[in-house]
Amino acid sequence: MKTEKAYIDLHAGPDFELNRKLTHLLTTVFMTMFFGFGLPILYPIALVGLIVFYFTDIYMIFYHYKMPPTFDEKINKGVLQVLEAAPFYSLVMAIW
Repeated sequence: MKTEKAYIDLHAGPDFELNRKLTHLLTTVFMTMFFGFGLPILYPIALVGLIVFYFTDIYMIFYHYKMPPTFDEKINKGVLQVLEAAPFYSLVMAIW
């Protein structure tokens, strides 16, 4: 490589895609809450899945991805607002 930046770009990992991570998290939580009363085995499966997801992301952030871009608290607040609706769906399915 002719420059240091070209060398770093060659060996840098992929970009950190927060949208895919949050989609996976929200899908897991909502599907578990929605179908959990009908299939109680989903709760431990989701727990194991979320633990694996967490530790995999931590490892990938530290050792594989490029430096993630800085995000503000709007994304976290938005995700938490969406997650507040999950118990409502769980209650609706439990009543049904």
